[in-house]
Amino acid sequence: MLADPDIDAVYIPLPNHLHVSWTIKALNAGKHVLCEKPIGLNVAEAQKLLDAARKFPHLKVMEAFMYRHHPQWQWAKQQVTEGKIGEVRTIQTFFSYYNTDPDNIRNKADLGGGGLMDIGCYCISLSRFIFGAEPWRVCGIMEEDPNMKVDRLTSGILDFSSGTSTFTCATQLVPYQRVNIFGTKGRIEIEIPFNAPSDRPCK
Repeated sequence: MLADPDIDAVYIPLPNHLHVSWTIKALNAGKHVLCEKPIGLNVAEAQKLLDAARKFPHLKVMEAFMYRHHPQWQWAKQQVTEGKIGEVRTIQTFFSYYNTDPDNIRNKADLGGGGLMDIGCYCISLSRFIFGAEPWRVCGIMEEDPNMKVDRLTSGILDFSSGTSTFTCATQLVPYQRVNIFGTKGRIEIEIPFNAPSDRPCK
């Protein structure tokens, strides 16, 4: 497929530990890339991909955070940008599901499994999206499954100087998701932020 001259772009939905290597292969083949999240497992992988991408300035590489393009998030971003809720001071995010299957790819440490990589990345991504900045300080705590050796409960605090973002993600709790964005003049609550329903209005 990468050798096919009629293909301009590829989507990479492979297991997490293969994202960087196959994205680089696609770039070397002259393809634009939409890669599933997380695009890399650590700083070293991210830097390796960044260095490779800079060799191909005419090609685009994008991490597949689909939620950012949903109308409810476009609306939320617009409200923040236009100052409708005042100055954003803090964001609170919760995202969880229940999965204890040791054969599930999300529970395999050597494949980049665990709650932070699977769903915690959404919590971090949306914070950067809403604040329009990168955090300068981060701290967190993680609880590991004793058998599968992946994180099953992770909480973090991101400091953006102008405000903070706190989140908890879990893979062995009751399924739930919610985002609250608090400003000096109002707040935005997104009921189903990450996989919005298609059969009813979003709230």
